[in-house]
Amino acid sequence: MTMINDALVPGVKYYFEGGWIHGILVPNPPIYEHVHRFNEIVMMIGSDPENPEYLGGELFYYVNGQEVILNKTGAMFIPAGVKHGPMGYNKFEKDHMMAGVMLGAGSLSEGWGDSGVAEPKKEIPKNDSRKDFTVYKPKQYVREVGHGVKNCTSPCLTLMSDGQVPVPAAIPYVNLCWIHDVPDGEAKVREHQHKYNELLVHFGGDTKNPFELGAEIEFGLCGKKHVTNKTSAVYLPQEVKLDYLKWNKVTRPHLELSIIFDCGDAKKIYGEIAAKNQAAE
Repeated sequence: MTMINDALVPGVKYYFEGGWIHGILVPNPPIYEHVHRFNEIVMMIGSDPENPEYLGGELFYYVNGQEVILNKTGAMFIPAGVKHGPMGYNKFEKDHMMAGVMLGAGSLSEGWGDSGVAEPKKEIPKNDSRKDFTVYKPKQYVREVGHGVKNCTSPCLTLMSDGQVPVPAAIPYVNLCWIHDVPDGEAKVREHQHKYNELLVHFGGDTKNPFELGAEIEFGLCGKKHVTNKTSAVYLPQEVKLDYLKWNKVTRPHLELSIIFDCGDAKKIYGEIAAKNQAAE
């Protein structure tokens, strides 16, 4: 499922796609070593709303020849120019999502066209650097109270921030939570805007029917009301105001994923209160 590209939002320089994995991919590994001209984030997200950290499998991912193991819900930052792959499965237990965000590329062809992924390879690459590339995979979650939204996984999981991944570049702030029921109180996210571009994605939790959200969400944008009951994304350019967002009904748990580009600092995005609500596991 392509959630954003320059065809959906003209001029945008992000490419995001994701899909549910139902078994070990064939062939395994499905891709071998390649390299992009753009920073990339690879996300693995489990499908169990009661145990969101549980991925349901174990993958190996080589980054510059170093093996990195992915075995729980999380994210991996791949800097531009760093070779990565192959990526494959050691074991599979339960459906989960594999998603990727290319930063600076607006289309699949721009992000992948000259990556070398189509070149036939079978060998495992050798590590030609003393650098430890496991630093690009957060070793701990940062947990926080949902920003005014109850009935979600408490606390939410921050999959990526600049406090988790020490890289010499601005990385996105990536936050994930499961919505289990219509939120309490006024049942809405209040009016707000950020100084940074944001992609707000809602994924249906039924892995066999990925486009069905299992809820009806209503939101206001630039004074216009929108309603959706499908897996979908809303792109919020910097300084564009989200009037409100509320759930009219929820029939099954579903995922909310927020990606705030070009800033990984929660304090800069949400202010001091949000920063104080965070606590490392």
